[in-house]
Amino acid sequence: ALPICLYGLRESALLANGYSILSQSRDIGPDIFLRQGRALQLFFQGHPEYRAATLMNEYRRDVIRFLNGERDTYPAIPVGQCDAAVASELTRIADRAKRMRSRDTLEAFDAIAAETSPEECWAREARRIYNNWLSYVSDRRVGSSSQVQFARAATEPSTFASRNVPLTQAG
Repeated sequence: ALPICLYGLRESALLANGYSILSQSRDIGPDIFLRQGRALQLFFQGHPEYRAATLMNEYRRDVIRFLNGERDTYPAIPVGQCDAAVASELTRIADRAKRMRSRDTLEAFDAIAAETSPEECWAREARRIYNNWLSYVSDRRVGSSSQVQFARAATEPSTFASRNVPLTQAG
């Protein structure tokens, strides 16, 4: 699945506002959706452009913001970015930080985060999405493609084989 920074889009709200959901998962809900207006608008809740470490770097940034008092809540650990042992250690560090904000927490976080090596398991999906988008744009210039064909091709099930839920196709 594509890396996701923020959660919270509701399927019902998207559908009520004219969006078609192309892909969703049990964990995060809708992640790729579109709306047809004067032009096709394709939206990603995730970030196909991210590199493997980007999400962990953003998590670290948010931990620093919490430690500096720039945010009230400790950020959630990014899903799928580390194994269970590292997630357990990061949870322990989060619990400590919630009790007492300290730069020592950041040092402990950095030591644990250095042990993670997230896989860029979405790279193949991302390449397919970008290739299909570029093909769609190219085909539209000569008038040979439909917008729904792009939407389906961008998210065809074989591309998202790593997902554990069926895709909802626009049609």
